[in-house]
Amino acid sequence: MTPSKGSSSSSNRHGGRLGGGHSCSVIGDGDISSLSKVEIPKGQHPKCLCGLYAIISTSRTHENSGKLFFGCPLYKEKLSHCKFFTWVDKIFDIKLRNDNSVKNVTMDGGEIAADILPMYDTNDAGLEHKLMELQNIIDLLELQKNVVPKVDGKSKCMNVVLVIMFFAMLVLILSVTIAIL
Repeated sequence: MTPSKGSSSSSNRHGGRLGGGHSCSVIGDGDISSLSKVEIPKGQHPKCLCGLYAIISTSRTHENSGKLFFGCPLYKEKLSHCKFFTWVDKIFDIKLRNDNSVKNVTMDGGEIAADILPMYDTNDAGLEHKLMELQNIIDLLELQKNVVPKVDGKSKCMNVVLVIMFFAMLVLILSVTIAIL
């Protein structure tokens, strides 16, 4: 039994985890066709019709056993929820399978952090090419991170002048101290 649309006591109890006090656009069975009209940007973590980031779940149907999908996070909380649903591979254009390739999926501030093992079809040359491009970018960034910036001539000159002035002041202070004694 789900709470009525106007009830906020349930959403307040779970507000810390779900972002606090969200009201959901509950869609009746007759309105399911409106879900197909919702445009979901490719490659971005989708939000459900409640305005919350959708969570990843695993299909348990015979036809799609183990296939990953996005759904409303309020569904698992047994709260009033929308009927948002889309396959993960439709959003990310990756042939995902749930064979323990995705582990420790957590949400933090609307972003997904996951330990992901290789989950792509090795016959997909486009994906392999993209993976190689990303690896090249990572290698380039690591090289740039390890390069020590060269000091230009003006900075070297200024450093020499400051060192000379420091020693001159030190000699002056020592000579005044010795003269006083």
